[in-house]
Amino acid sequence: MGRALTCLLVLCALVGCAVAGLPFQRAAVPTADPTPAAAIIPPADTIEPSTLTASFSDVRGHAGYWRIARGRDGVWWFLSPRNNTEFLNGVTTVQPALRSCDLLGTGYLSGDWDRQTDTASLSNWAQKTAGRVMACGFKNLGAWCNTALHQCHVPMTRDLNVSRWVPEDVPLLGSLWQKAAERAIREQVVPLRENHELIGYYIDNELNWDAMPDAAESYFRITTSLIRKYDPNHLILGCRYRGWVPAEVPRAARNYTDAQSLNYYAADGLLDSKIFSTITQQSRQPLIISEYSFHALDGRSGNANRSHFPGQVRSQAARAAGYRLMTQRLAQVPYVIGADWFQWMDEPPAGRVGDGEDANVGVVDTHDQPYQQLVEAVRQTTPLLNTLHAVPTATSSYGARPRRARIPPPPLPTPPRNCFQTKDSCSLRTVFSRTVESIRPSYSLVQLWS
Repeated sequence: MGRALTCLLVLCALVGCAVAGLPFQRAAVPTADPTPAAAIIPPADTIEPSTLTASFSDVRGHAGYWRIARGRDGVWWFLSPRNNTEFLNGVTTVQPALRSCDLLGTGYLSGDWDRQTDTASLSNWAQKTAGRVMACGFKNLGAWCNTALHQCHVPMTRDLNVSRWVPEDVPLLGSLWQKAAERAIREQVVPLRENHELIGYYIDNELNWDAMPDAAESYFRITTSLIRKYDPNHLILGCRYRGWVPAEVPRAARNYTDAQSLNYYAADGLLDSKIFSTITQQSRQPLIISEYSFHALDGRSGNANRSHFPGQVRSQAARAAGYRLMTQRLAQVPYVIGADWFQWMDEPPAGRVGDGEDANVGVVDTHDQPYQQLVEAVRQTTPLLNTLHAVPTATSSYGARPRRARIPPPPLPTPPRNCFQTKDSCSLRTVFSRTVESIRPSYSLVQLWS
């Protein structure tokens, strides 16, 4: 019995340590294939290069790579290497495995992975899984995804997590900090410099800006100059604020990043117009919702949400309905250009390694089986997003709300035209009173982020 248990523990450790690029690990980035392939996503409105100046008042980025553009009607878009305008909806954390903090507990193992860690095996897993993700209706891959997926010609962002490469005892933004940051950036971006399907880079994730707003300008100046030193081709997409950020921070990013990014969870799917508009007004840049999702206690993986992860709803039906509602609301905000669902798989029921987070956030469960209601919601929502986003705005200023224009209605239930709602005027229960069970009240910002 003792020998069997020892062997099992050793095997678990070897599998866990060998998978490249898992969350909470630093892994070598495989060399990316820079050759672009045919578009996997359906073509959107294509803008001829000769008409870009006439169509847009502001274009950021380099031709042949992903760019960001602001239309003369005030609506911001992603602009693909093939000059397609896109509102992107993606999914994060596409990995072959996600380890449990309990060595004997259930983790996630992809059915597409043969448990080998050589380059060929991971490449084979990546090709199969990328196809599955796109078949679910997503347009892109978000943060925390395995680096092998960069070879699959799928639109994808890269999270650099620069601060994680810096020892905790190193003074912020000092010479040693900058040296560690340069190494983090150089090692991660150089292999991706010529990758035409890379959308851009997130610098960091959920930094505590309350403690250092005065350092923001130096932080963005140092990190963005290093990124552009080693990769001048790709967009810099901010640093993934955690639900809220002091106004001084996006203001400091104004001259350095190309877009802002925010991780935002709300169980009732409501958008906070003050938070959103403050970020985009202060930065004068569009906004990406780099994480959002809903989770329930009836998932097949057995997640109990002991970590009190925000965004809890009552059932799988409510998760699917929440996806439709919140994604369509986000698409109606003229300065929001994309939203990434967190995440591809459920977290281990005993908690993921690193912090014990244990929510039913997945598109698939820990046995790699899809939650079909959620998949259908994604598939039905994606074709609507560009049309919803193209609604003209009442004014070209930052923070403008869409007019109440008549647009082709999405499949029921239909979100209200006003994408920003108060809790008194519109709750998920009232919107879905005939189709979805009522859900728990949303968490306040204090509960979310304190």
